[in-house]
Amino acid sequence: MKKTIIAIIIVALIIVAGITIYLVLQKPQVDKCDLNKDGKVSAIEQQKCEQGNGGINGKCGDGICGTVEKEKGTCPEDCTQPTQQPEERIGFVGCSLTLGSVDGYSTLGGTKFWPYKEANAYSGGSVSAWYSGINSASDKRWQTFQSLMEKYPKTKIIWWELCTGTESNTYIQITSILNKIKTIAPDAEIYVSAIPERKGYTCSLEKNEYTIKLEDYAEQLVQEGKAKKGPVMTPLTISQVGTDKCHPNPEGQEVWGKNLIDFFGKGEPLTSQNQAPTIYVSVVTHNEEPLSGQYPDFVNDEDAFWEHREAVVNFAEMLKEEGVKYNYQSDWNFLLAATMYDQGTSSTNGKNFLRYLKEDLGAEIDPHAHETQYNYADVAYLIKELGVTPSHIVGGFLASPPEQSKVEYFRQSLKGIKYPDYDWKAEILWGGGTYKHQDDEELLVSGVWKPKDNENFLIHDGNAPLPNVGGYKSNWQGLNDLLQKQQNGELEEGKIYTQTIFAGQLDMLRQNFIEDFRQQIRNSAEYEDAGLIKWVGLKEAVDIWKSEYNSEPNIYAYKSASTQQSGTKGKCGDGVCGPVEKQKGTCPEDCK
Repeated sequence: MKKTIIAIIIVALIIVAGITIYLVLQKPQVDKCDLNKDGKVSAIEQQKCEQGNGGINGKCGDGICGTVEKEKGTCPEDCTQPTQQPEERIGFVGCSLTLGSVDGYSTLGGTKFWPYKEANAYSGGSVSAWYSGINSASDKRWQTFQSLMEKYPKTKIIWWELCTGTESNTYIQITSILNKIKTIAPDAEIYVSAIPERKGYTCSLEKNEYTIKLEDYAEQLVQEGKAKKGPVMTPLTISQVGTDKCHPNPEGQEVWGKNLIDFFGKGEPLTSQNQAPTIYVSVVTHNEEPLSGQYPDFVNDEDAFWEHREAVVNFAEMLKEEGVKYNYQSDWNFLLAATMYDQGTSSTNGKNFLRYLKEDLGAEIDPHAHETQYNYADVAYLIKELGVTPSHIVGGFLASPPEQSKVEYFRQSLKGIKYPDYDWKAEILWGGGTYKHQDDEELLVSGVWKPKDNENFLIHDGNAPLPNVGGYKSNWQGLNDLLQKQQNGELEEGKIYTQTIFAGQLDMLRQNFIEDFRQQIRNSAEYEDAGLIKWVGLKEAVDIWKSEYNSEPNIYAYKSASTQQSGTKGKCGDGVCGPVEKQKGTCPEDCK
């Protein structure tokens, strides 16, 4: 009897266990990475789960705005949502002329095309060049096209502009390129155009008969149903191209940009969140006199002069390629050496380096002086001797402490020490700091204002003669910080915000510095397209301040908002005399 009961109990237990296992298997399992318990694990949830810390130790560019990233502003690409992007984009294939057309399209407010700066690898992209890279896994043009299609997967239209060089092209090459495009973008419609022929002048990089032949090939593709007819690009006049007689100047870019708008449409305007104020960004370079101990004596070291000259030209050309304005500010020694050694080279179109920077690359040329031997008027004179009209921008000066400040000094016309017959007068201040920039964090300010006097650099006086352009924290970290504050809504609408990216001439000698700088520019392309940043020269920044902001002053300190110590959000009695407290006189106990 006992054995029967025991057997029954065992069977019952087995049945209960089976039922339990069955019910467990039927119950949906909650994934540990399903952080919001909606039954689905998104890509970001998966990343956060794998990091195990909510994104605290995530990497820049992983799409997660972790708490540390957000607090320190180190990853604006993750934490800043710069703009509403159009759902669908228009891609393009071509050459540097194509980039100029898309640049003009963007300048006129067009928003449908891929950002042109992200396709700079297209330069030199003739039919022959694209054809030669078809089977190469490392070809930079095809790599760029592939990556842009992956970045903008909703691209449904590709504009292909056929470009030529000094070599002939064949229809077989063209159809092979088309097939490759369709392989990468199988769902896109291809619109084909040819670069227009030159009329009344010759481009040394092309042969006009080959250009005309490309028009025939484009028409053949359309007739055979292989592609659709693209926009007809207007031939440019000699006044609409640059000094190379090949590439469009800004006027020519707008002509071609209008061709694209007329054909493809302008698109919806891109607007930044909450109409965030634009940040005006300038790139500035210094070299120094030999007394600094950092730079060689170029006057007595010709080899060093040519090494630095090449680096400066390469850097300036890179900025020009990227569409970034440039302020080149030189001290006396490098300029004096240029008057001795630089009669022009073929790489600078027969011009000395300074004329090339100004005339061909559009840089602003400003004097920079520590005035130990040569004053600002002397440096301006050397600029003039090299065939360039110097600007009236002060390229760095002492602003603090008050007894050393040169704010009022620059209000007078200066006569040269070395060249006493030459006069120069400042119109714009930039680069105010302390001696050797020691303890000058209070002077790290964004905005434009007119400093009252030597005692009150951070107080605006509308009757003062010289506007000052703030450089903020003059590096990429400063720009990232401003972008973060822009995203957080800390920048006041209707105020101008400025930022300098400083690139020392010595830095340009470092391996990869120029290409790393280029990549930083390209990383900011979406912010530029959204109107969140704009690359400007220093004089241009002041012109914008006057015309668009009615000369309304802005003095926004680096410590503002994030550290609570600048006087913007600090407390009276905290012992800190921030610029806003000082300007408004609201906390005499801190500022007395």
